[in-house]
Amino acid sequence: MRGYDNPRFNHEMLLDLQFCEGTGTVTLDWAKAHHAGATLTGAPAWTNAANDLTFLDFDLGPPRDYIVISTANSGDLDFTTGAFSGAVWYYPQAGGNRYVFNKGTNVTGWCFYLNTSNRMSLGTRQAADDQYTTGPVLTLNVWHFVGFTRTGDTARVYQNGLDATYSAATHIDPDAAAQNFYIGCTDAVGAGWMEGYLWRPRIWGRCLTAAEMLAIYEIERGLFGV
Repeated sequence: MRGYDNPRFNHEMLLDLQFCEGTGTVTLDWAKAHHAGATLTGAPAWTNAANDLTFLDFDLGPPRDYIVISTANSGDLDFTTGAFSGAVWYYPQAGGNRYVFNKGTNVTGWCFYLNTSNRMSLGTRQAADDQYTTGPVLTLNVWHFVGFTRTGDTARVYQNGLDATYSAATHIDPDAAAQNFYIGCTDAVGAGWMEGYLWRPRIWGRCLTAAEMLAIYEIERGLFGV
């Protein structure tokens, strides 16, 4: 890992886009060197908060904005059998079917998105089935720290460091997804467009504990005045 003081909750981190660059069309992954080519597509705007925190503003466009890591460089994000977790600071400006993370198609892989009821949801997908664990309804135009964990057949969805699972599914291992990894849209780059701000999307190859999710929120909440 690069640039860490190695607290417990950074262990087994596979993706950490800190959006430190402030310019350009590539953002560095601090967790994995081979994810360095996380490419900004469309024109997500580099934006500075009053405290000089840099985040990305995704717009419906045109052009429509998203981040992509190629299939060749994102195979470790398939998670066909193992536990995994994700988290991101999210300021939604439009509701309904807005994809934060997507790895796979509508019949393979997994996704984390704001559904049509404006609930954050984790989906695992197989050719014959799919499962969705839903979390809280998100208020628009407010910063939220949202995350998820999945281990075995169990998934949980978090908001602001706390377990906010609303409806829990029994999850099956997702089918392998020989697809790009997207932030801000679906696999087809034709739906699920993001409208809002994101800061520091992260993914781990393990199930974070509730205490770890809360610790991350408590460390970072001051950056967003929450």
